[in-house]
Amino acid sequence: MKILKFVKVCFYAPLTLSLLILNLGPMAGYLNFCVQSGSMCPTIDVGSLAIVDTNCNYEELKEGDVIIFSVKDARVMHRVHRRVPEGIETKGDANSVSDGVIVNAANYSGRVILAIPWLGIIISNPWYEFIALVICAIPYVIISFIEMVTKPSSNNKGD
Repeated sequence: MKILKFVKVCFYAPLTLSLLILNLGPMAGYLNFCVQSGSMCPTIDVGSLAIVDTNCNYEELKEGDVIIFSVKDARVMHRVHRRVPEGIETKGDANSVSDGVIVNAANYSGRVILAIPWLGIIISNPWYEFIALVICAIPYVIISFIEMVTKPSSNNKGD
């Protein structure tokens, strides 16, 4: 029985924590960003989940930070290459030249604080929350049923 309880804790604690972070993160100023292109390879691969701190001030950015910014209707994730009088020049790690786009406070979204490989592909699926619920529910029901069946009955106290 202790093994089943240990399995429940080891499996469900990290899963619950990750679901809370992904769903409650935006309220604390953290965005989830699925990496769509290979411009940051090999540092950050396509399909990675990038956690973006929107509380990071534009003035605090320094050379080497990975940031998210908008260009027309698209979001771009590149590294701060250098500061210029007009703003910030960026460059993807896989690119040989800078983007040619100046990032300023108006089009800056946030700084990447963490990138988790492959997780972006999973959570960008529109069925992600349903699939996560099913993945959680099935083992939980099975383990709970095993615990219920193997638990000694306490109705025989009067015998």
